[in-house]
Amino acid sequence: YYAKWSKYAAKIGDVCYTTLQEAVSNAVENDTIYLFGTINEGAIKLPATIRNLTIDGQESAVVKDTTINAADGNYVDVQGLTIKNTTFDNSRFVLGGQRANNVIYKDLVFDNNKFVNIVNTASMAAVHMNLASEDNEYIENFTFTNNVINGVTGSNNSGVLLKNIKGDIVFEGNTVSNVA
Repeated sequence: YYAKWSKYAAKIGDVCYTTLQEAVSNAVENDTIYLFGTINEGAIKLPATIRNLTIDGQESAVVKDTTINAADGNYVDVQGLTIKNTTFDNSRFVLGGQRANNVIYKDLVFDNNKFVNIVNTASMAAVHMNLASEDNEYIENFTFTNNVINGVTGSNNSGVLLKNIKGDIVFEGNTVSNVA
């Protein structure tokens, strides 16, 4: 079974993609991106607008040596992004702000992921969301459940950094160890 998918990084419905970036760029509202194998892309840019997107590593996919970044441009509007069942090996999410227009992250869920072996030379956390404290730049409703963060070095920003957050904030069932 695995050999059938080994040349692909991700799948949405019946469509397979050779890179996660390609899958993320082609995803539409309410899609689930299923990940396969080890994905090593260096950097991935999320779209500026996301509505109800799930990325599911199916408890076997590994995202290695990759930073998943916020979109370029003047605004970000991410509402309903779920990341689950994935191992992030020396990989992190850097979802920032400081834009000319709105930067909104709403209803973000990280569930049952592992963040391991992060060589933190850039002072970035495993999930790093450093937003300005302005009305048009915020995180609303953030859930971080059943995740593991193990082995983050080089900075005191080693776990989850959230700046300018409101709404429901849930941290439950996580294990954090061997961090700076």
